[in-house]
Amino acid sequence: MELYIGLATTAGIFIGILTALLISRLTNLKEEKSRLEKRIKTLNVKIESLNSREKKYGEDLILIEGKWEKEKIQNAKDDVEDFINSYVGKEIIEPVENLTEQRLHTLFSAYMELDINEYHEKELEKRRDEIEIELAKKLSEGFIEDNYGSNEKISIEKVKSEFKKEYQISDLDEKTSTQLEKQINKRKKPLIGGLEIPNIFDQSVLYPSIRSISNGALISKTEIDLYEKQHYDTLRMKLTKIITERQSLERERENLKNKYDSIDPNEIRVYLHRIMLSICLSVIVPFLILFLKSIPISLELPSYINFSLLLFLEPIIVFVSWLLGLSIVFFYIKKDISELSND
Repeated sequence: MELYIGLATTAGIFIGILTALLISRLTNLKEEKSRLEKRIKTLNVKIESLNSREKKYGEDLILIEGKWEKEKIQNAKDDVEDFINSYVGKEIIEPVENLTEQRLHTLFSAYMELDINEYHEKELEKRRDEIEIELAKKLSEGFIEDNYGSNEKISIEKVKSEFKKEYQISDLDEKTSTQLEKQINKRKKPLIGGLEIPNIFDQSVLYPSIRSISNGALISKTEIDLYEKQHYDTLRMKLTKIITERQSLERERENLKNKYDSIDPNEIRVYLHRIMLSICLSVIVPFLILFLKSIPISLELPSYINFSLLLFLEPIIVFVSWLLGLSIVFFYIKKDISELSND
């Protein structure tokens, strides 16, 4: 009997240790969840602040870029305007019939002494008809002046034929044909003192072109204020830093949420099952046998049960049950210690 009491008492000590580990783990789980919740809330506040700053910097950059975009468009318009007024028909002596898009871009680049950009291309395409009309007009004026002088009696068909021969053209463009006819008809206008009356509505007569200085509508320190450029670069640097920091915090928050969700209360139930099983095997079984032996009740056993054998096996059964329960305790204590060491 004392042996059974000793076994149960010894098992109770180790079960107490397992219970203490259970309480410790429960406390740790609560503390871990509380710590994760606080950290996630802190990250949410930081991320919200970074999102606000990122939005503001982004809007500021869009405003500056929008301003630069307008400047580039306006510069392209000014450059093409100067090209038409100062170059077309003066330096360019090619007929409209030979002026392909690629050729026009090449001539414009030569005039600007810069590579053509997309803004120039759009503006040239937009004003292509105007350029061709101006070119046809200047060439027609020069051709008739050089070949016919002040002769007013000129055959339109002859002029067109000679023009095609001069520039080796098989068919005249409608713009060229129209300008040749206009220049011939112009010679029939009344003269005052031998001079042609100028068209007062011709802006090119009243306001000669003045070529503006431009760098081809590219962003540089010659087009925008130095402070604005530095401010833009600073905003870009800050925005990049904020985006990097925000992404890092978002990754950390995601990892913490996954860790928080992985904390499972079922672990506590598993611990309770271990303790209950250990108590049953190592404590309750020995005390139950001891209790049954102490009751003065005689039981009649079936004839096929050997009472002597049962008495012989009784302490063995109790010891095996105690040892099994204690083994469960030792196994999980060792497992928890290993997990704590790994953490």
